Amino acid sequence: MAAPRLDLAHVISPEEAGTLDGLLGARVRRTPDSVAYRDFNSAHANWRDYTWAQIDRQVARWQAALERDGLKPGDRVAVMLRNSTEWVTFDQAALGLGLVAVPLYTQDRPDNVAYILNDAGCKVLLLGTHEQWKTLAGALDQLASLTRILTIEDQPAPAEEPRLRPVRQWLPDEGGATRHVPRDPGALATVVYTSGTTGRPKGVMLSHRNILSNAYACLQVVPVDGGDTSASMERSRASSTRARRCTGSSSISRRKSAGCASSTSRDAARGARRCCCGRCSRRWSPTKSWRASAGA
Repeated sequence: MAAPRLDLAHVISPEEAGTLDGLLGARVRRTPDSVAYRDFNSAHANWRDYTWAQIDRQVARWQAALERDGLKPGDRVAVMLRNSTEWVTFDQAALGLGLVAVPLYTQDRPDNVAYILNDAGCKVLLLGTHEQWKTLAGALDQLASLTRILTIEDQPAPAEEPRLRPVRQWLPDEGGATRHVPRDPGALATVVYTSGTTGRPKGVMLSHRNILSNAYACLQVVPVDGGDTSASMERSRASSTRARRCTGSSSISRRKSAGCASSTSRDAARGARRCCCGRCSRRWSPTKSWRASAGA
């Protein structure tokens, strides 16, 4: 029996988006007040909703801070977070300024992290906790390329490390209009490193077009629209994240260190659950342009 024809009228095409940050911009223009992300606040034990417009304003704050630190198009910035809205806004801010994002495994060995940071020439490192910083502090002599180290967790920075700042103190109150510097879909968007289990980690260079086309291809198979919700158990760079932005569907995130970003769309409710992590599904696993970083 022939597969049902999918209605993609609500989907933002790669041609309309142009770039990954352009995809967010197009989604904000279409549905600014729709819920984009729902994040669990462990401090208050409640869920918080973020609309696309609110995410866009947060992106602008990150961009203003990155520009203030002198970041230029082409500079590399690294992120070592579990799934969170901060991951999304930092990533989008970097992409909008023409920076190159380098995702890191959250529980990688300090020597591996130091190697990747130096190999990629990263200037900024975003960490989740102060404990992560303490783990990396022993490799300080290998982190010469970094000009700024940020932590989501609000802890006082040691006087001997002026590069270290809590994000709350680093971000400005307002960021103005969101910037969209890159215009070339073929421009470099991210460098994803292998785990390094059989040698030194190796970086895979992926363009905006690589990831946009991959997300769009997923939507040719999995019917998702703005009324659907997906659960992200692990913040990855899988195409499911981009697919949600294409369609305007929302995402629920819980800060876990393991698991897959799995679709909970209507298709999943019918029992045809498909994993969106790019590793667990043989039926529509992305091609060589897939981007995923377990634990990032």
